[in-house]
Amino acid sequence: MQFFYWPSLRRALLGVLPGLALVAVPTRAQVSRSQPNAGFCEQITISSLDGTGGFEYPAWGAARFNPADDNQVAALRSEIDSAGVVRRHLYVLNLKTHAQKRLVRDVGCQLAWGRTGWLVLERGGQLWRVKANGDSLARLAPAANGALYPAWNPDGRLLACWQRDSLDPDAWALTLLSPAGHRVRRVPTAGIGLFGPPAWSPDGRKLAFLSRPHNEQQYYMPSIYELDLATGKIRTVRQALERHYPKAASVHWLKTGKQLLWRDSERDLAVLNVATGRPQGKAESGPPRLRILSLDVAADSQRLVMVVWESFRGAGPGAGTLFYRSRLATAALPGKKLQYW
Repeated sequence: MQFFYWPSLRRALLGVLPGLALVAVPTRAQVSRSQPNAGFCEQITISSLDGTGGFEYPAWGAARFNPADDNQVAALRSEIDSAGVVRRHLYVLNLKTHAQKRLVRDVGCQLAWGRTGWLVLERGGQLWRVKANGDSLARLAPAANGALYPAWNPDGRLLACWQRDSLDPDAWALTLLSPAGHRVRRVPTAGIGLFGPPAWSPDGRKLAFLSRPHNEQQYYMPSIYELDLATGKIRTVRQALERHYPKAASVHWLKTGKQLLWRDSERDLAVLNVATGRPQGKAESGPPRLRILSLDVAADSQRLVMVVWESFRGAGPGAGTLFYRSRLATAALPGKKLQYW
């Protein structure tokens, strides 16, 4: 039985990292949250309309391991430009040397890293790909238009994503694309609405994903489904148990092929048996201020990378003002110690 435990992080989280600026963002913007947002980063524009509160910038929004080297991470970072506008950029970080390189400016919230070295990201509402060194940035083929939540298969030769079902505009289909974005296969998921990104099994034969009946409201807890690509059959791994919407929910296949790491709320992780859907381990909740905004698991299932989000009250002249901080962290499983970047 495998358990995940979280340490007390209050002291570390209350410290301000060197080089971070505490900023109330421009008053001309408004707070907006665009769906879908589970599993990657919230599509969110933050503003302090009354001049109080805001984000600490730069702010991390999502991170993905290099599947061929867990010392490399691709991450999205929001920064404030010289005009006071918040923009999101794609970075690659080396966790050994602490080196970081900005690859692409002005990107969206979707990010995936394949074993062949290609990164897929969103720009202007469309999917693009770029090599890990920043070369060969190009838009995917028109067949990828409208695709959401791209996920590379284990050998990096296929992308799974969600697209609207042409026969039912209220439903979504899982689509398999080539690395250039050409359609390979489309698998309708009748009666199932979009909720979060798919996760490939280690052998590339199945997909696990979170979803819900498309006629339910978005705040309902999603169930976990498994799709067998050989047969096209979908089965429920674990049904929804609570009727609330944990916006950080996601599911990740572990290397055994028999377990799923399920982030079932903003603070908790659980290991599930794929065959039975039963929990095999449960994480302790972190401090009340700490929330997991984004999570990824290394290919060998020995390491986590995550974005943790904390609310805190300002000190000094702004004492009592509520601010938010998002930080990039890694942990060796079972996650007893977080290291911040």
